[in-house]
Amino acid sequence: MGLAREVVLAKYTITLAIRLYYCVEICVSSQKPNQQGAFDMELLGRPLTNYDYMTFLAIVLLMAALSAFVIFLMGLPGRIALQRNHPHAEAVKIMGYMGFLVVVPWVHAFMWAFHDSMTVDIRRYPEDERKAVRKEIERLGGAVKDEYLEPDSPETSKDNA
Repeated sequence: MGLAREVVLAKYTITLAIRLYYCVEICVSSQKPNQQGAFDMELLGRPLTNYDYMTFLAIVLLMAALSAFVIFLMGLPGRIALQRNHPHAEAVKIMGYMGFLVVVPWVHAFMWAFHDSMTVDIRRYPEDERKAVRKEIERLGGAVKDEYLEPDSPETSKDNA
């Protein structure tokens, strides 16, 4: 689900870059249309060639790849926390996306994702806390580790047999 969101965001980034290119070309162009009503495209006083268009395409593709890589990095702490069954996986995920621009909160979220924090909330007993963490991990779509499984669940009885 997270990857689909990143693909859609990359698609919108590419679309925005293309629209921006056309907008700049039309606004900056001081040329008059030719007889067919189209603009003769020029760059530095010479007509555009196929190599110029390939260069523009390469720039747009590089921008899209860079955007996809940045989005991947932003979501990395959240994916690590979910994989490791972190009790605060959703908070780590949000902090990874929100803290990326400032860098320091993102680094903190990255370290937090690796921290084994079997949280014991004083409002709940450890078994209740384990159940709450298990429900949260299942809600987020992660695989539940053995330490969070119930002692009488079928997954643990298969391992013991």
